[in-house]
Amino acid sequence: FPVTIQPPNIEAEITPEIAEAMFRDGIKKRLSELHVSEALDAWKRNYIGIPQWPYLSVTARLAVAVTDISKLLESGKIPDSIINVLLKQMPIDVKYELACNSNIHEMVFFKLMQDDDKYVKYRLAENINIPSKMMEELLSKNISGLSKKIADNPSTPRKIIENLITSGTIPRTDSENCPRDVLERLCRHPDKYIRLSVARNKIAPTHVLELLSEDSDEDVRKSVAENTSSPASALERLSKDKNYAIKYAVAKNISCPTSTLEWLAKDYRITNEVAENPSCPPELLQKLFKDSKNYFGSIARNISCPPSILESLHKRSKDDYILSLVAENINCPDIILFKLSNENNTLIKSGLASNYKTPTDVLIQIAKHRSSKIRKILTDNYSTPAEALHIIASAYRDWETDRKSTRLNSSHS
Repeated sequence: FPVTIQPPNIEAEITPEIAEAMFRDGIKKRLSELHVSEALDAWKRNYIGIPQWPYLSVTARLAVAVTDISKLLESGKIPDSIINVLLKQMPIDVKYELACNSNIHEMVFFKLMQDDDKYVKYRLAENINIPSKMMEELLSKNISGLSKKIADNPSTPRKIIENLITSGTIPRTDSENCPRDVLERLCRHPDKYIRLSVARNKIAPTHVLELLSEDSDEDVRKSVAENTSSPASALERLSKDKNYAIKYAVAKNISCPTSTLEWLAKDYRITNEVAENPSCPPELLQKLFKDSKNYFGSIARNISCPPSILESLHKRSKDDYILSLVAENINCPDIILFKLSNENNTLIKSGLASNYKTPTDVLIQIAKHRSSKIRKILTDNYSTPAEALHIIASAYRDWETDRKSTRLNSSHS
């Protein structure tokens, strides 16, 4: 930590003893003025040891010890009087941490609830283990925004949720913790954004998504089209929607039935989205492959594309970008990956480097490439063998040595 040392008000020569005393005083002053967050950070990094402990302010010492205090507060074995003293002296950011701690004893929740800071109450309202009786007490305080936080808490009891809805506070309807009967009630809500979040919910009942697929608002219908829990009948209906953004969403949905994908593939404006959908059947991918080169990129990107089609793409396409997508695909046969490794193209090499199914020998060969981008991709690939990583590390050391040598020569000249 930077330390400001004030020189003594004497004209005498500064002896080593005086200098040491000045340094010690500077350290004491700096430590006593440390902000709580600085003290916590320093303690975690072992910059502050036990000898410096007495020089920290009481507040900083308390904050540093908060981990142990939290464990004690979780146990519920601390006397009431001690809890009162701790909470009274505790820095506000430490109180925030405690209010978020789901393991804290119920008695500590109660004490924190008496705090004047509204943000402590906000954090308590979000805590998944706060008792329901305390939720009700928090609601009785009529603090702005508090009811919404309790409504969004996945642990809030059904009775409280229903009371909040009656009073006009709507819970998060896009959360998977939202009760299904609440979603049923809100799917007809006049507010478009509430219906929108219901349409996005993965646990929304089938009949609710069916209903919302016919909603007057396009954004709501699009959310149903994107929802992987939407029933086949709803997706089929939306595939005939006048809005093309909705059709695109249906074509990309992995839950889209084969019959609907086949129907959408007839529209050239949506065919690429169909070709890239992992649920697109091999027969349809084969048909699209034969139909036009325009679909090659989407077919190669499809993570479910069969090896036979990837092999056909390798034979038929001369486009380096398409071949790089083939190289990236985890379904690409080893024999094709070996052939692609002989291509002297950075894009294709990058595709091979990113594929965790690429054979070890090929990854070692690619590690010798001069491109720093390819080396970076290789280091991110968890299948890259140790030998390849050693080659990359050695190349980096050589580069660093050359760089320092060049800098040194230029400074002498």
